[in-house]
Amino acid sequence: MRHGIYWIICTCTALVIAVLALRYVTGFWLLALVFSLHIHVALLAMAGAALALFIRRGRTAAMLLVLSGALFVHGIWMKYEITPAQRVAGEQDIAVRIISFNLLASNFQNGDRIADMLLASGADAAVLMEAGPIRRHLNALSAAYPHRVGCDTMRALCDLVILSKHPIRSARFESLSDLRADRFVLAELDVQGQQLHVAGVHLTKPYYDDYHWLELRDLSRHIADIGNRLVLAGDFNADSLALDMRYFLRRNAMTAAGWEPATWPVRAGRFGIAIDHIYLRDGLIPLGVTRLPDNLGSNHFGLVAEFAIPRQGT
Repeated sequence: MRHGIYWIICTCTALVIAVLALRYVTGFWLLALVFSLHIHVALLAMAGAALALFIRRGRTAAMLLVLSGALFVHGIWMKYEITPAQRVAGEQDIAVRIISFNLLASNFQNGDRIADMLLASGADAAVLMEAGPIRRHLNALSAAYPHRVGCDTMRALCDLVILSKHPIRSARFESLSDLRADRFVLAELDVQGQQLHVAGVHLTKPYYDDYHWLELRDLSRHIADIGNRLVLAGDFNADSLALDMRYFLRRNAMTAAGWEPATWPVRAGRFGIAIDHIYLRDGLIPLGVTRLPDNLGSNHFGLVAEFAIPRQGT
């Protein structure tokens, strides 16, 4: 009996390891969610191998534990690879705080709480997705964020929105695919006389054929000519561990604003995955990223990133 259970667990564990290891040979879109869950799947495989060893000591289970452990270590290494080194802003540098939050389009009952959070946050700008819940609070929000892109400014649709306390010199919307229009917005902010580009994006889920990869490709094209002072925030519907996400970050020389906290699913808390991101390009000083303590009725947690702009021309 013990012998049979041992081999059943080893077989299941080997299959899990084989599926996760496919990331090294293919980027097939049906496996995108598995690749985003790389660390979680590796832990599951480690648990299976450890259980097999507990039931019966054997060479096969030991080998599976080593392989799954190597996959886990690689997952952690990939996270550290996009996490910038800790830096300190200078006295003349300009501190900036950015909020990124998918509000959930149907979350109207919490619109007032979301507006209160934004007003109390002290953020310089907010990139909001599915922003309908704050439409009726725009007048109140204009006291702290007098400048806006989206939600009756440039676009009537209250979906992807940038709120800013700083003047917006220029802005534009782009569509990344034929599934949904205007899911990319780029605004040039004047922050105390310094230029800062803030971009917002809401990507299609990765299991919609190749759309996620194709949208990242078009996103790269839209930000290719922007200088180093670029903040890209939004709901990417994929962890930075996904293959197309890693390629996108390398191609565009971007890093996370800090160690990325989990944002989805809400019920999983800190044990979820990071599918919402705030990325920075060289030229900005990353100071860290944290998760909003309350999801405020959304199916995502929001993020707050802090960074500094090196002052030029002074």
